[in-house]
Amino acid sequence: MFAAFPSVGVLDASFAAFLEYAVSSRISLSAARTAFSALRTFNPVLDRSLPVSHDCVTRLERLRPSVSPPPLTWPLVVLYAWRLAPLDARLSVALLVAFDAYLRVSELLGLRVCDVVVPAPGVDRRPTLLLPRTKTGKGRLQAVVVNRPEVGRLLLQVRAAAVAAAPAEGGGSTAKLFPFGADVVRARMALVENEFRLAHFTPHSFRHGGATADLQAGVPLDQVVLRGRWASLKSARRYLQAALAHSLAVGVLEPEHAWGRAIAPLLYDYLARLHAAQRQQRLQR
Repeated sequence: MFAAFPSVGVLDASFAAFLEYAVSSRISLSAARTAFSALRTFNPVLDRSLPVSHDCVTRLERLRPSVSPPPLTWPLVVLYAWRLAPLDARLSVALLVAFDAYLRVSELLGLRVCDVVVPAPGVDRRPTLLLPRTKTGKGRLQAVVVNRPEVGRLLLQVRAAAVAAAPAEGGGSTAKLFPFGADVVRARMALVENEFRLAHFTPHSFRHGGATADLQAGVPLDQVVLRGRWASLKSARRYLQAALAHSLAVGVLEPEHAWGRAIAPLLYDYLARLHAAQRQQRLQR
């Protein structure tokens, strides 16, 4: 693709024209931004070499109202996972992990077996996620630790099941932990929202909500920013202030309600037993 343009300047002007066309054709600005980010991600040389396209994205963003996806709360995440567990246990675990580790949907669905670092016996039993391709990583490997012990144990069980299934499914260390697309996540979320008459959330609401919940629990802002891998404190503060304002507006200051605390152990036990049984079945084949 890059070879089709005689110079970076021509590519920059052409892509800016594409962005204008995309938005005028009612293609969402987020889709145009994703295309712009992908262009720089797959060719890091272009990261700071597309000033016209960058200015175009900035100008188009100023023309639209600033609407951030509402943050999910932990009890609501538990509800999603509990309702979807009988349909797809791996998806349930994926949602819990996304909230705990503030993962973008691309980071979540890009996780492979080799990206989950299994802790050594006798030390901190929390697994670490290695994120080779992130929005702000600029090609550098970034890491985030799964904080909630129960979520960490479930993630390790999903990893063990993926390893056990690898020979039969032609996988291995590069096998996907969560082999489904963002469209599946959105469709399953819509199912739960329609059934329980919830507000509309997006996959990004898990990242948004995890960071907001930690702020409400007293985690310092600089630690939240570091864990969330934001490019700057300024952008993170604006992003998180909007999330806190939304939480105040809907009255969900409490990070965990009695319902969430009551149902969470049942969900963890169900998912743990289900993954253990599935892994055993694969090993016996």
